[in-house]
Amino acid sequence: MNNDFKKQFQDEDFILYRLPRVAREVSRLCTHEYDVAFGMKVPDWRVLATIGRFGNISAKTLSDKMAIDQVAVSRSVHRCVTSGLVREDVNPQDRRGKVLMLTPSGEKFLDRFYPHACALALRIESGLTKAEVKTLKSLLYKLDTHLQSVPRATPEKQRTRRGR
Repeated sequence: MNNDFKKQFQDEDFILYRLPRVAREVSRLCTHEYDVAFGMKVPDWRVLATIGRFGNISAKTLSDKMAIDQVAVSRSVHRCVTSGLVREDVNPQDRRGKVLMLTPSGEKFLDRFYPHACALALRIESGLTKAEVKTLKSLLYKLDTHLQSVPRATPEKQRTRRGR
């Protein structure tokens, strides 16, 4: 085995280790905060915030914007509809589909939620200087944009790489 590759995997700064670890820590913090403050799961508030940001939206578009699989989005939408925060209507452009929108209760929820979420973001960012926060946001945007164009391994390539 190439020792340079092995050394990368042992490095705490290896991006395939560090990035998911930081994301998990942020997710754990959000999970705890929003459960305590609102009794809500992270995907549910993300659904509400995304609908609040983009307005009437299909579940497929919602899934794409949130970068979460459609099954998880569907479960979350179901919880939000059941709790009266989101409404589903027939999509006027495609009568087979549905459009999701906030109810008045959903809008009131977001009015309470946004200040709490912004305060949490500030607490997370407080470990960095303002310049570092600006740089981090810029780099995350750049990396996210780049990752959209990174080719995915096809099943054929995966089998070939494994020697099958």
